[in-house]
Amino acid sequence: MNIDFNPTPRQDEFFEAFHDPSKRELLYGGSAGGGKSYVLWVIMLLKCFEHPEIRIGLARNTLVDIKRNTMVTFWEIVNNWKIPKSMFTYNSIEGYIKWWNGSIIQFYELRYLPSDPNYDRFGGALLTFGCIEEAAGVELKGKDIFKTRLGRWRNKEFGINNKLLMTCNPGSNFIYTEFYLPWSKGELDPYKTFVRAKLSDNPHLGEDYREALASLPPADRSRLLEGEWDFDTDKARLLKYDEVNAMYEVHPDYDPEGKLYLSADIAFQSDKCIFILWQGLTIIEIINYEGDEPDKELLRLRDKHAVSPSRIVYDADGVGQFLKGKLRGAIAFKNNGQPLKKENYENLKTQVYFKLADKIREGEVKIKTNNLKDDLMQEVYEIKSQPLETIDGKLKLVKKKDVARIIGRSPDISDAMAYRMYFELKEYRKPF
Repeated sequence: MNIDFNPTPRQDEFFEAFHDPSKRELLYGGSAGGGKSYVLWVIMLLKCFEHPEIRIGLARNTLVDIKRNTMVTFWEIVNNWKIPKSMFTYNSIEGYIKWWNGSIIQFYELRYLPSDPNYDRFGGALLTFGCIEEAAGVELKGKDIFKTRLGRWRNKEFGINNKLLMTCNPGSNFIYTEFYLPWSKGELDPYKTFVRAKLSDNPHLGEDYREALASLPPADRSRLLEGEWDFDTDKARLLKYDEVNAMYEVHPDYDPEGKLYLSADIAFQSDKCIFILWQGLTIIEIINYEGDEPDKELLRLRDKHAVSPSRIVYDADGVGQFLKGKLRGAIAFKNNGQPLKKENYENLKTQVYFKLADKIREGEVKIKTNNLKDDLMQEVYEIKSQPLETIDGKLKLVKKKDVARIIGRSPDISDAMAYRMYFELKEYRKPF
């Protein structure tokens, strides 16, 4: 075995903070490719070699993330350092790496589970210190409960105090409010360390990696290439990135018995023809229909899922106007119609979009399918309001054509989502 570690200045700063007894929470965050995961593994491995029977917790949002992504860096170091495989056992089923001297790195899943809302699965865990990879994807409660299991295994003997090490790309959860923001103001708690990662920190990356990051959508490019932490502070934006992402998290109040709804943005040719099946406020299916008979597809979905016509809403503008005679009882949504209840919006479409943002922000909109996930998140994230300094003083959205220019396509998925909010604004009544 040949331990070969030549840290960059940022890695060295993080490494030194680990050995500072006054520091208990360390965050290494910023651009992708800055060497964050590498130094995290270096610290874990060196401590396993140094202290027989040390117990280290390695956590991420899901165990799959650890096995598919975080372990890539482990195998890279095994290869670079020529670590004999006889020195360790990797159990991918139970999730741990155990070394010849009894040291162990145990994997933990931090995602929220409805069956375990208080993270009782961590009960009984006795760890010397812990690490969280990609902390931007972790809920605060998960992090806090995981932290209570640290500093409980022979810390005095090893000379290591209770420490939590984290890495991340820029995000909007606790890593922003508890680390980056106070650090940027010079107000970071004295027991914390924040090391800001830059892509340029890592001299081993090729130009093709930089080019791949440069081709990402604006928000992701800002975060991952430029290491920008304030990517999510556009005041015109109705939703933050983490609020949009939270729609895909499992929620305890999901009602599988909820009423079924269909919402549709009808289009031909260049624009998507989108059908969304809802159960309550949970999206069950998203269908991108590419045929030339959207009316028949909508009727097929209605019959397949036994959706009441009075809980179907479709875009009645453009080609949607030709469906009126074929969908009796369904809601023909008029984008430029008058807002319901005489509320102060430019039109009905603006009203339902603001309602959609409210429901997402409140955690009520959930998504149970990953179909078109990237497109959906990009469209919803780009929902923006116009300044209020207008002649009529009404709430308005950024024009659809401007959104299409930014994202490179029509925001048809978010349109179909917004139409569903019609039923939230207007109380559903049973037909006679």
